[in-house]
Amino acid sequence: ENALQEGDVPTLSPHHGTATGSVIISHDRAGVQGVSDVLGVAPGARLVPIRCASHVILVSGVSLSRAILYSIVTGADVISMSLGGFGSRFLQSVLKLAILRHIIPVAAAGNAFPLVVCPAIYDETIGVAAVNRHDDKMMPGNARFVSASGCGVDIAAPGAGVNRAYWDDDLAPITGASDGT
Repeated sequence: ENALQEGDVPTLSPHHGTATGSVIISHDRAGVQGVSDVLGVAPGARLVPIRCASHVILVSGVSLSRAILYSIVTGADVISMSLGGFGSRFLQSVLKLAILRHIIPVAAAGNAFPLVVCPAIYDETIGVAAVNRHDDKMMPGNARFVSASGCGVDIAAPGAGVNRAYWDDDLAPITGASDGT
């Protein structure tokens, strides 16, 4: 039995994975109404979506650890983790295993909390903070949200007003700007 089957984890953030995935792998879809203004950073990549948490706030590293193990078994090259919170030694050990398997773990540094969250804080991940179009750190006074910064951040990327795809309430594909790490 696969404990990570679709529908197993109820969610408070139903569009978050679609949105973050679209920023990664969307390709030119000019012929598809409503989704022509999103182009991912790796449009030729294949996405294997794994829902491992009910929200972007990680309370326990167990479900994320299981998702990383699943990614290792399925042969992932990169693991993108757009969630964060509390970690564990087990989570860090699983990330070390991913590294040994030549997998690149990338994690959001965090939003609205000034300290970098797990798993981005771990040396085994590439921790990503957000900047705006002027390369200004996303902090109170120059952003609608705050990006975590400091120890654990390895790189900063655009995080203000980034177009992403998601589903509207009628389950129609649309795009719109969003902020985050």
